Amino acid sequence: MVSFLKRTVLYLTRKKGKTLILLLLIFIVTAFVLTCFSVLYTTQAVSKSLRTSVGAAFHIRSSMDFSFNGSKIDTENDEQAVITDMAIQQIMENEEIKYYNARNFAYAKSRQIRFIPGTGHTDENNMGGLSANTYSALHPYFTDKILELSEGRHITPDDENCIIISEELARINQLSVGDKILLAPAEFEQEDDVFIDTLKDSPYSAEVEIVGFFRILKPQEDAAYQPTAGLCSNLMITDHHTLVALNRMQAGVYTGGVSFYLSDPIHLDSIVRKVKHLTSIDWDSYFILNDDFNYEKIAAGLNTIQNLIRILLVCICLVSAAVLLLILAMRMRGRVHEAGVLLSIGYSRKEIVGQFIAEVLLTAFLAFVGAYFLAVAVAGGINKGIVENIQIVQVEGQPVKSTQNLTLALPADISLVIFICILATLFCAVFLSSSMIIRLKPREILSKMA
Repeated sequence: MVSFLKRTVLYLTRKKGKTLILLLLIFIVTAFVLTCFSVLYTTQAVSKSLRTSVGAAFHIRSSMDFSFNGSKIDTENDEQAVITDMAIQQIMENEEIKYYNARNFAYAKSRQIRFIPGTGHTDENNMGGLSANTYSALHPYFTDKILELSEGRHITPDDENCIIISEELARINQLSVGDKILLAPAEFEQEDDVFIDTLKDSPYSAEVEIVGFFRILKPQEDAAYQPTAGLCSNLMITDHHTLVALNRMQAGVYTGGVSFYLSDPIHLDSIVRKVKHLTSIDWDSYFILNDDFNYEKIAAGLNTIQNLIRILLVCICLVSAAVLLLILAMRMRGRVHEAGVLLSIGYSRKEIVGQFIAEVLLTAFLAFVGAYFLAVAVAGGINKGIVENIQIVQVEGQPVKSTQNLTLALPADISLVIFICILATLFCAVFLSSSMIIRLKPREILSKMA
């Protein structure tokens, strides 16, 4: 007698129309399931990547002298309280904190720079703001998308005497990346409605190298009323060594606040509670501001996508299982005559059911191969759109994970598990559909055929 595997191949090649219908049905179901799982997997991977990137932070800022500038808290001029390197290192002992950005602020002038004139501009107040940062990429203006680096690079803790200036200031003074200028300290004050520099004869100076230019994305709302030193276009972003050289800060002492960035936003509240118990910080002069808005905003969107995909998956699985069971049941009813003949010539029920199952599983294998490549193409496009619309702050010199490096396709091992589950579903559907034949005796089958 011919083996059931050979009969399987013969049936599939002979009944091309029925085989094609079953192939297309399984192909469509498998493609939908694989696409949904791929999008779900990628959104979960993106969410996990966000949690290990600059997705949350807390900022220690002075509570003595701050003012609201629109929706932003301006703490550049905090000079009443300090945070020391010792306090920062105590906080950094927590392994969940990846890095920090300490800030100081001062004013500086230079004979080589003609600053963009503001309100009441004179040669006496020809100066600009000088913001020192551990990482310039983590300056609030960059993280809040007020500024963006347009040329050159950001400043890192390894830099000494480097600055980033605005494109406008560079253009007016014909400066290029790599140029060096000499800065002198300045002290900005107002006397009788006149802006002056009260630090005229300081012996301190610092030669700095221009390492980058920034572009202003959001125009300064009150620029028309700002003095020269208060214009954003006159802001110079630098490292702490520059301010030390200008004698405008003490090494390891910060008055402009410190921001700490976590490896996982989930731990933000617990870490902040521990930090508040540190005695090395004067909490009468400082407060902590939690900042997980960017992560929560992106995570909320990803969670919505995940929930929709889960609902869609459940619907697809239920509807597909019902349709497959119905189609296979109708398929089995049309093969009662064949089963009766095979039983009458001596084939066992196990062999007959094995043939039916083999036919479906072989068809499913062929459908899965085509569906896999289609799902990879479709889901890859969807996932790429999700990933490209997520922005993460990158810090030079730090191993910050990027969503751009995520694998957009469903891993092979997960695809294999899904395929096995589909095969198991088909196996059960065929077995249930053919159970009516298994229970009948040859004579009963022949009587039904009469």
